[in-house]
Amino acid sequence: GRVNVKTGEFQPVVQGGQPIGAKPKPLTDAQSKANLFGTRMRESNRILNDLEGKYEPLAVNAKMAAAEVPLVGGITGYAGNLMLSKEGQQAEQAQRDFVNAVLRRESGAVISPSEFANAQKQYFPQQGDDKEVLEQKRRNRALAIEGLEGEVPGGFKSTPTLTNPGSTGGDTGNKEIKKVP
Repeated sequence: GRVNVKTGEFQPVVQGGQPIGAKPKPLTDAQSKANLFGTRMRESNRILNDLEGKYEPLAVNAKMAAAEVPLVGGITGYAGNLMLSKEGQQAEQAQRDFVNAVLRRESGAVISPSEFANAQKQYFPQQGDDKEVLEQKRRNRALAIEGLEGEVPGGFKSTPTLTNPGSTGGDTGNKEIKKVP
């Protein structure tokens, strides 16, 4: 590159409009998985933060528990879903995506209902949680995300995000996806 000694400005050498230099190494399998699971967790967390205070955690938890009832879970889960607000349905989906990403990353195995319920209590608002506990859970989610991002050289690679209407929490989801040779 070139440095302007008067201004200190650095300009990379370019060829055909593209900077010349070492090409980044492709991600390893473990780094690719960390990127995949971590970006899912980050996006789910963004949605949950946007929805905070706009849905009832008790309703989401009751619907999820109803869906696990043997023999009738499908029917009760469907009925419970109809009773959730739009925000409640979005929160449930974001919680499921976050927990699935965390637990699949950790074990790679099928997630039991008890494991899922435990992670849900660990990371998400529950009826009666006070302000300090909610902040602790918010920070717990952020730490889980940061842990995975640290495994990816240079941080998470850009991935498309889900659009959450009315979102104020970051990316709007308007990304162009291009095939990289």
